[in-house]
Amino acid sequence: MRLKHDNDGRGTGSIVPGHLLKETWHSHQVFITNNHVVSTTYKNAMHPKEVEIVFEAHDSKEDASRPYRVKEVLWESPIEYLDTTYVLLDQPVPKVPGLRMADRVPGKEGIDRIYIAGYPRGAGLRLSIRDNRLIAANDTRIRYRSPTEEGSSGSPVFNEALELIAIHHEGHENRMVSLKDSPRLVWC
Repeated sequence: MRLKHDNDGRGTGSIVPGHLLKETWHSHQVFITNNHVVSTTYKNAMHPKEVEIVFEAHDSKEDASRPYRVKEVLWESPIEYLDTTYVLLDQPVPKVPGLRMADRVPGKEGIDRIYIAGYPRGAGLRLSIRDNRLIAANDTRIRYRSPTEEGSSGSPVFNEALELIAIHHEGHENRMVSLKDSPRLVWC
């Protein structure tokens, strides 16, 4: 994701089928990122009208280079709580079914490895696969160890089955971050 007319990467996000988050969003693709990245209220975030979203990992070169805009903010939670923003894009992203979401809370059934996909420092897509360990989990948050860098905010966090379990918030030794109290999602 980047600011309009600016090639500097500012964060990462994902597409999720809307019905997995809230029944009334059943026909939408929902783009998810952090509230400190895109927000209508947090002054240091990009305002939704400034945001340009590019899906660089898309199979189609035409769709990968096409910038998408925010049509509507569907839901947001401030940084102090879940630090999450769900938006509807100006048009559907073709050939993107959206991520699968895990049905269970991480860590309660023996899940101990996690994987993060993002655009650290605005560089190309990176997958964090080394030294990724789930440390703790509760009903709304997980804590994990993983090498990430600035720009990874909003990155999807996956379990071993590559199901979405969280949204990466920030690196911090003593903080647990989240995904669940939202209209269905938000641990991290």
